[in-house]
Amino acid sequence: MHNLILHTLLLTLTSPALAQEAPTLITKQAQDAPALLWNARTAEHLINRAGFGARPDEVDAAVAMGMEAYVDSLFVIKEMQVPLDPADRLSGKDGMKATERDRLREVRDEGMASEEMLEAANDKRRAMRRSDKQQLEDYTVWWFDTMISGGDPLRDRMTLFWHGLLTSSMQDVKSSYQMIEQNHLLRNGALGDYKSLLIGIAKNPAMLEYLDNDENKKDAPNENFAREVMELFTLGEGNYTEEDVREAARAFTGWRSRSSEYSFSKRQHDNGKKTFLGVKGRHDGEDILNILLEQEQCGDYVAGRIISYLEGVTPSAERQAAYGQLFYESGYDIEGLLRTLFVDPDFYRDEVVGTRVAGPVDYLVGSARRLELLPPRDWLLSGSRLLGQRLFHPPSVKGWDGGMAWITTASLMQRGNLAGILVGEVDPKDVASRELEEFDEMDAMDEMDEMGTMEDASKQKARGVKLGELGGLKKMRGKWSPTLGLSREVGRVATSADAVDKLLDLLLAVDAGEDTRTYLVDEYDKKCREAGLSSRNKRNGRKREAVLTSMAHLILSLPEAQLN
Repeated sequence: MHNLILHTLLLTLTSPALAQEAPTLITKQAQDAPALLWNARTAEHLINRAGFGARPDEVDAAVAMGMEAYVDSLFVIKEMQVPLDPADRLSGKDGMKATERDRLREVRDEGMASEEMLEAANDKRRAMRRSDKQQLEDYTVWWFDTMISGGDPLRDRMTLFWHGLLTSSMQDVKSSYQMIEQNHLLRNGALGDYKSLLIGIAKNPAMLEYLDNDENKKDAPNENFAREVMELFTLGEGNYTEEDVREAARAFTGWRSRSSEYSFSKRQHDNGKKTFLGVKGRHDGEDILNILLEQEQCGDYVAGRIISYLEGVTPSAERQAAYGQLFYESGYDIEGLLRTLFVDPDFYRDEVVGTRVAGPVDYLVGSARRLELLPPRDWLLSGSRLLGQRLFHPPSVKGWDGGMAWITTASLMQRGNLAGILVGEVDPKDVASRELEEFDEMDAMDEMDEMGTMEDASKQKARGVKLGELGGLKKMRGKWSPTLGLSREVGRVATSADAVDKLLDLLLAVDAGEDTRTYLVDEYDKKCREAGLSSRNKRNGRKREAVLTSMAHLILSLPEAQLN
């Protein structure tokens, strides 16, 4: 059954119908667009896309408010309760610099310092690294918690979007302070204007280090930062020349990170004449950014990225151009673009509603929200890492691919296991042990050659990654035992089908197909019989709660639960 549903899911999400042009656009003919019906379907869609995981009571409240009032509520300025502000500067890389280690070794070689002194210094550095890692984990858990609480859903949603677009990685930056400060920048500017956000991220120490602009000097320009600013942040690939990259790189010389702060080195800056996108002058970095923002293509590209993310469907060229023009002419007003999108009938068309594959963060946060749970930190940290979306550790400068890249047979099974842990049905240690056993078996088969060889370095690294993904689950002590109260949620119902429908309404963002619903009703009846519950008495007691919990695990494991 699961394979059939997965096959259907894959066909649905790759259907050419998803690429069809939207029936209406934000043009002068917008008045001809069909009226948007504000009901449970459209309200749930907006809550899911502007936040994470709509609950039935939230949907009812949004419908009662009306669309205009609900959209307004998304933009109400809320006090930002951010912990670690400012974060501690615990970076292990600053704890003991290479020059200090070299000096200690020199002193030791001269007989003035012992091996113990050198080891003590290294111990201090390792302790700083552990503290640095812990600080970023604490902040990551806070971010998860605020997404789950839903206090400021749209800001959290857009902070996650910008984190995947204007991205940096802790693996390269190696400073939790810088990564947290970058997240504060994204959070503060998430709904503001893109010009300020772009200039801010271009001067952000984590970004400057991540894209190697610290190495960008007058006599040896490094083009990495300049290229990504154009390709990923403003124009998109193919809308600039290699000469533009070289000239922009010259303009960004001297921009660097020093002591986790932006610094400009006049001595390392190339102040010569440059020609960038046809504009001549002694351009510096801000001149380059302003020239980029003056290009209508910048509005088109960034608006297209926002729409694709929120709709889960690549917009038609005409639709993207219309929003791009709106974005450009508004001075890159992010809030204005989002307000327009959220009342656009095309945002609620059939090709968009319930067809976006939920990324790991969406799936974990949405599941917890629908069940009104604040899960253990290790479940959040290890779960997102296991599913491939470890916050602050994107796989490349392009962030995460998203979409169908999230869904494989293996990842679907892992999501089901994590759902089982969330509802208290599955022991996390069993999941971790089973994953490692399967990994070792596959690894052993791959490693055998004519010599019966040992692991090579890449296999050892892969095992280390797997251990890291499962480490938090192995630390969890036995089953987590949450109080779900599903008997209260489902209430008194007349039939098994009614009970299943209540659970589907609570746990899924999409309508389950009739085959899936029939399968679930049969499973519910089977579980009731096994629990000794008669068909006429399924309303009370621990047994009923246990059956409903098992059903919640099953529903959250379905392919339909991976869509929102």
